[in-house]
Amino acid sequence: MSSFDIKFGWRWLLPINRNDSICLVGFSNEEHVFWQEKYPHLQFKTEDEVTDVLIVNAANKLLNLKNATANKLLCVITTRSKINTWKSFLFDHYNIVNEYGLLPAHNPRIVIPLSSRKRVRIALSLHRPGRWFARFAITASLFFSSFGIYFLLRNKVIFIATKLSHPNSHTVDKKILFHQSLLKTHDQDFALYIGTPNEKRKIVVLPLTDSCPEIIFKVALNPVACTSLENEAFSLRLLSESPIADSVPRFAGIATSSNSVTLGQEYRPRINANSNKINLAIVKFLGALSIVERREVWLADILPSTTKNLDTTKNDELNDARTLLFEWLKMLEGQGRKVIVHRTHGDFAPWNYSWTEKGFFVFDWEDSQDSGFALSDAFYSVIAPAMFINLKPKPSKILKDALQLGSQVMEAAMLQGDVKMYFVLWLLSLINRNVLFDALVIRLAYSCGAKEH
Repeated sequence: MSSFDIKFGWRWLLPINRNDSICLVGFSNEEHVFWQEKYPHLQFKTEDEVTDVLIVNAANKLLNLKNATANKLLCVITTRSKINTWKSFLFDHYNIVNEYGLLPAHNPRIVIPLSSRKRVRIALSLHRPGRWFARFAITASLFFSSFGIYFLLRNKVIFIATKLSHPNSHTVDKKILFHQSLLKTHDQDFALYIGTPNEKRKIVVLPLTDSCPEIIFKVALNPVACTSLENEAFSLRLLSESPIADSVPRFAGIATSSNSVTLGQEYRPRINANSNKINLAIVKFLGALSIVERREVWLADILPSTTKNLDTTKNDELNDARTLLFEWLKMLEGQGRKVIVHRTHGDFAPWNYSWTEKGFFVFDWEDSQDSGFALSDAFYSVIAPAMFINLKPKPSKILKDALQLGSQVMEAAMLQGDVKMYFVLWLLSLINRNVLFDALVIRLAYSCGAKEH
């Protein structure tokens, strides 16, 4: 994936018409090629020509302001030192001027409309970074923005100015992003979460008005991401009739094309809650989720596919542990053990659930499965923060905490069986994914009695 796709992720805010002419100023040759590939229907012109749309990277090149008054749409990318100069010019020559902060400035993940304190606060909530420094930056930005101070959000900004008189003309390019019928009103601004650069990347679009937003859109633009959104849409429809319907986003609609999928779903702002309340809600929620599509399967039937990736590595201790755990599972198979599978979330991590005014809320169902192992979401909710946030995870504590939560969910779900059996099955199915998994496999071999200390 091109790094420009992330760098210029804010381009979805530009209300460009299909037959518009456009000029790019202050961009490299490679960046010109990127824009031309993304907008093949536009007429690209030079600085000397009058165009409908002018996009200026003012951080790289000075512009004669007289040349910027003939365009119906002017987009300016600039830094803090030049903001006041551009503001004065834009408000003198354009009817509508919107300002957006990019955070972080060097590698933007969220695009924040700087039109009101409330909109800034809501936009900042779209990003829940794992690294402590990024979390600190978000927290500091939230604190200062509550007083109307946007200093931290103005390291790099985007101005989008138009001469069109109707305020509704300034909006996201709906023709590219989603079907207009999915929007509640046309009089909106938008916050964007640009996403992380991988094959499952989605653009998240949050429409903002003066009231609290009720709907959010996820836009997929490649085959893998489109498939995951279609799976999420199916899961949301299914779960709307389940015991956990009140804790799952309401499905609002889906729009598909030959190369994109846009999913609309309910949005609920998160509010603060103590960890004890969250932990109790997790156990109750996962216990109720275990009822959805629950069924028993023979361990003998699933063991071959679960352990098919047990390739050897250079770590002899890991090889021995995996072999012993597999033999332990074979012993349980010989006893005629059965395994519970059911609908699972698939990515049940702290950044995918929150407390809201309506209670516990679980979103991002893209990886949901109908035949996930019982307790797998509980295990992952403990392990995920250790993998992606904690710089020095302690496998022994993680193992203890995961088994403890698994036991609590097993009780809430009224399941019978051995919590360690489910942990072993789940871990072995994910082998070679992360070094922490390998460390847990070794400790499980001791814990299950399959290996002596």
